[in-house]
Amino acid sequence: MTGEVIGSKTLVKIATDANPSLERRATLMFFTFADRKDQIIAFGVADYSPSAAEFDAGPPVVRAILGGTGKYMGARGELSSTRNADGSYTQAFTLVR
Repeated sequence: MTGEVIGSKTLVKIATDANPSLERRATLMFFTFADRKDQIIAFGVADYSPSAAEFDAGPPVVRAILGGTGKYMGARGELSSTRNADGSYTQAFTLVR
């Protein structure tokens, strides 16, 4: 399925002297499909390097699906986001109703 993703990140825990290579960021993501008639909203926290704009490639980051609109109204479940070695992302939705 092809759509568009829009989102925002909020720094929720900065790196410390005890752990200088780790910060936590909360991400709110809006996935839109069918000319924005169908949407899925996801939210979660992931670990990032303080010097990187994106999380590391490889292991997925899992976020909660908060809900949706249109054909996704009432959706819940998880979003698994994997950053690929080439910088692209694979988004996998596991929806339960």
